[in-house]
Amino acid sequence: MTESELKKLNRTELLAMLISITQRCDKLEAELQEAYEKLDGREIEISRAGTLAEAALKINKIFEAADQAGAQYLANLQRMYPGDGSVDAAALMAASRDMGAAEKEVQAKCQAIEAETKKRCVEMVESAKRDSQAYWDEVYKRIKRYNETMESMKKALEEGSGK
Repeated sequence: MTESELKKLNRTELLAMLISITQRCDKLEAELQEAYEKLDGREIEISRAGTLAEAALKINKIFEAADQAGAQYLANLQRMYPGDGSVDAAALMAASRDMGAAEKEVQAKCQAIEAETKKRCVEMVESAKRDSQAYWDEVYKRIKRYNETMESMKKALEEGSGK
């Protein structure tokens, strides 16, 4: 919607637009709160806690950015609607664009962190499998040597008792 079209709207229509945007902001804040609750509710058990700690720090930074964007959006709404009933249409459009851009930026960052975390998890699993296989190979070798030693001792005892 262009600025000239916004100027043609009456006060009721502008207020309806403002209410719609405010409801969207409330919905995004509720989703953010839900994401915080889900994050708080997770229990992660992995031997390499450093990798997860790094991922958690990155995720916390993203949530902080989302909080700041939400606060900025609310401040813009308060600036546009100072209480005298007027609505700054250009500021309304700019705030809407800013929220869309901030939302896309947060989504992109989340996807990048998720991909990096998945990659690290795959590497950790592969490393654990290699380490486990090496351990069991060593155990097998020791058991085999033990068995050979026992067999040779058994033969020696049999030969010694047969004399």
